[in-house]
Amino acid sequence: MKETRKQDRNPDRKYSAPGYVPNLNQGLAYLLKVPAHVRRMTHPVTRLRHFIQFRLERLILRGAVARLLVIVLALAVVSLAGGLTAFYLTGAFDDPYASVWWAFLRITDPGYLGDDEGTWLRVISVTMTICGLVLLIGALIAIMTQWLNQTIQRLEKGLTPIVMKNHVLILGWNNRTTSLVEQLLTNEGRVQRFLDQFGERGLKIVILAEEIGPVLIQELKDRLGPMWRPRQVILRTGNPMRLEHLERVDYRHAAAVVLPAARFGEGSGDDESIIKTLMTAGTTPTGPLPFIVAELVDPDHIRAGRKAYPGPAEIIAKAVLSGRILVQTARYPGLSLVIEDLFDQEGVQIYLHQAKQFTGLPLKQLLECFDTAIPIGIVRAEHGLFVPLLGNKECLEENDLVAVIGYGFEDSKPLKKINTAPDVTIRKLLPTTPAPKSQTLLIVGWNSTLPSLLAEFDHYPDEFDSVDIASEKQLTERERLLQRKGVQLKNIRMRQLECDFTARSELEQLKPQDYDTIMIVANDWLDSADEADAHSLLGYLMLAEILEEKDRKPNIIIEAMVESSVSLFTSPGVELLITPRLQSHMLAQVTMRRDLNTVFEHLFGAGGAELALHPAAGMETTETFLQLQRELAAVGEIALGIRLARGQIELNPKKTASLSLAADDQIIVLRIPTGR
Repeated sequence: MKETRKQDRNPDRKYSAPGYVPNLNQGLAYLLKVPAHVRRMTHPVTRLRHFIQFRLERLILRGAVARLLVIVLALAVVSLAGGLTAFYLTGAFDDPYASVWWAFLRITDPGYLGDDEGTWLRVISVTMTICGLVLLIGALIAIMTQWLNQTIQRLEKGLTPIVMKNHVLILGWNNRTTSLVEQLLTNEGRVQRFLDQFGERGLKIVILAEEIGPVLIQELKDRLGPMWRPRQVILRTGNPMRLEHLERVDYRHAAAVVLPAARFGEGSGDDESIIKTLMTAGTTPTGPLPFIVAELVDPDHIRAGRKAYPGPAEIIAKAVLSGRILVQTARYPGLSLVIEDLFDQEGVQIYLHQAKQFTGLPLKQLLECFDTAIPIGIVRAEHGLFVPLLGNKECLEENDLVAVIGYGFEDSKPLKKINTAPDVTIRKLLPTTPAPKSQTLLIVGWNSTLPSLLAEFDHYPDEFDSVDIASEKQLTERERLLQRKGVQLKNIRMRQLECDFTARSELEQLKPQDYDTIMIVANDWLDSADEADAHSLLGYLMLAEILEEKDRKPNIIIEAMVESSVSLFTSPGVELLITPRLQSHMLAQVTMRRDLNTVFEHLFGAGGAELALHPAAGMETTETFLQLQRELAAVGEIALGIRLARGQIELNPKKTASLSLAADDQIIVLRIPTGR
């Protein structure tokens, strides 16, 4: 008894204990302690209702077909309920099957309402018609509309695979994608010759981006203008590092795959994803691999990129090309206009021709084998070698390709036979192009091309006395990056300065008027290309304000990242290079003709022939460009065009037209510097 009373006094005892029967007061106490919503949730009827609701929810979320099935079941239930009700209440039907069919007709067609007689029959008929309007029309339209919207959204996301052959596939989206597409669509002649190899008539471009949407499509429309054709440019969503996403764009059947550097940003982190993409694309079990043009940021990764992909590929070092072009512009002020014109799709371009009829001819005599183009060298594709036209004793071999500068492929074809005798009479021996004078250089800003840029400057110890680098980026980070890249300058002096060049006081402390050349490079550690150009523009305006008060004016070279920034740098004496546009042009050209990569690597490097500007003083009496070309060839230089003192550029002028030069004009030449 004592033990039982002790249990009765325990307020936390369990009423479900075996052998225990609670009294009425204890049951009421329990109900008062349990919340009402808990009692409702545990009720059997409530659980049954929730079970049915949950099953319907899972069925409806399966898709449009499942939703339609639910509507059909609902129509069947309403028809059955309405028909049986009419059968038992009205007595107007001989059997329940006829009443159910009557109810179904009222649900599906409101026109039957006028045929019913009797109060109860009309009430049931109106009820069935209203249910039909809600279920059959309202719900059905809602389901079909939602299904159509979901289908369109899924298609717009670019998740469906394509089946295509001989298309050009671009993997990734960055600030140069629209420019690259424009380059491909503009070079119709070169593209058509490329497509002729596969028997295709029209170019098809497929872009695989991380996420596509109206913004990217509108960006393409704005850039391409009337060239935009939705059937010609197709976008798909995916990650190029995943094989199933590469299969989505049918990469195995592509004529060429372009893999540009992934994003605008600092460092070589993009190289990891590009190399992984190359390895992923090379894992195809059967069939030939497509030709890939890949762009890497760090030149140290070129060999790794070539090993990563077992198929045909051209690996381009993005930083090397930009660095070389900037260095050549610093060496020869005014050369940026020549480079821009050479990379302009509407101007002259570099073409490759076979000239088997001249097999065995000394290379220097090829100058006489072209009327409307200027040969600059030969490409031996099997060796990946470019041989300049002058400065060697090589002869043309049967499989060699002659690299020429011309206005079109057809117009730049070689003659059937040599134009004149090899022993051309030279009227006078012209002086060679003088080497650039030694200068001091200030580099403002910091980006991933700086290690390659500094290494390129180090190849010209007699032309650059010192190089100072001023940037907001911390000195320790810059020095660590240069050390990691193995940059050790042996021939020029370098000094690192920490400075915000958008602040006038800090910029004045640099004494910019004491430098011969000031180069403003884009800061790719910023968030976007537009922000980098805005930063460079502000720094340039501060620099121009300071130099207005000085007597000495250095040459100013500016690297821009967005083409819309061109109109903002319009001051005289400023050279502007849009390196992304040059890189896009090179990618497009190499995609269409892979042997051009050998030419580009040779033209802008320190190891071979180089573009230069020859003073026209002493050549004013030259009658034609052909005569000038022959006289310069005698001293080992190829005349490519004229740069007038007022800034106009004319590459590949008509050879037989009269030539009028002033002493301050310049001759654009291709030469091999002494000692190489």
